[in-house]
Amino acid sequence: MFQRKPFTHGAVEFSLLGEMMAQLTPRCSDPCIVTRQTAIDCIQMALIVQQRFKGHPADHIVYKDEVIDALPVLKEQAVKRDPNALFSVINDLSKALSKKVPNDQLVGFLNKLFEGLLDSQSHSSSGACVVLNTILKTRGSELMSRVPQILRSLHEKLTLILDHQQTRTGTLRAVRTLVTHHLIPSLSALLKYPTPFDEHVVEMWKMIAQDGQLTTSIFDHILELLARSLPYEEKDDPREKTSTLKTAMLVPLA
Repeated sequence: MFQRKPFTHGAVEFSLLGEMMAQLTPRCSDPCIVTRQTAIDCIQMALIVQQRFKGHPADHIVYKDEVIDALPVLKEQAVKRDPNALFSVINDLSKALSKKVPNDQLVGFLNKLFEGLLDSQSHSSSGACVVLNTILKTRGSELMSRVPQILRSLHEKLTLILDHQQTRTGTLRAVRTLVTHHLIPSLSALLKYPTPFDEHVVEMWKMIAQDGQLTTSIFDHILELLARSLPYEEKDDPREKTSTLKTAMLVPLA
């Protein structure tokens, strides 16, 4: 119905669009070709419904949308079994999704996409990773207030991604991509992890350090923190009121 007839009571958003597309994303690189093509069809249909909600006509001659019109081409290319060809399809799909996820649905899209990183099929989790990196690269500037939440989610997923190394590496790259957009909030969040850092936090730092420009900025920021931070804080000793306890501060310790 929505495909044929525009929503006539004023332009509104299809509120489930972001989460729906994120949930479909891993299936677009599923080992089963029919599943891949069906998932791309579903994403195209969801975008068409969104256009009807916004009041655009169904007639493609009157109203054309390049992203929606390009999806059947990706569907045709998705029949190829070559890993490089499949990567190209998912890469192009990720660019389309980055243009179509509404601003107010971006966080919901990401939260649902994070679940795809744990997909049992390595092709599917890797596909979710490609989309995640593209979204963070192109839309990461919109996420400053969500940096701690996103890093917590990625850290949580890293503790569970044990068998699919390609997905794990891609998830670590997503951390680095987020840091390039929001250096100070990201460092503040990472430095708050308990010491000694677990292996997943260590790998996050190692991936970030592979970017030379980031490393220079990180050192500058940490040196500034050290110059402004006390090495310890003094608190009253609960066992003896006349004495104090010195407790190491987290930032200098990290």
